Amino acid sequence: MRGRKPTPTALSRLHGNPGKRRRSDHEPSPAVAEHFPVPDPLGEDAKREWQRVVAELQALKMITTLALNLLAAWCSATGDYVAERRLRQEGLVT
Repeated sequence: MRGRKPTPTALSRLHGNPGKRRRSDHEPSPAVAEHFPVPDPLGEDAKREWQRVVAELQALKMITTLALNLLAAWCSATGDYVAERRLRQEGLVT
């Protein structure tokens, strides 16, 4: 292919369409799930982060089934961070 690679439809929607070029109707899109259950292995702090982030991403319609594992990893890391910060404040860890 010569020239620039085509811009993904989702990105062109964010940037607008000043050139009024036709958008592709055949571009694959990930499945969007309506319900995102909290994974069992997450701790309490991580579960709170999950509920907070999922609510915001659903409101923006930016969450798909592809993002669930990455979101679980983020929430787990956030839970670990909150727990460590709590331990440092109590003076149990230096």
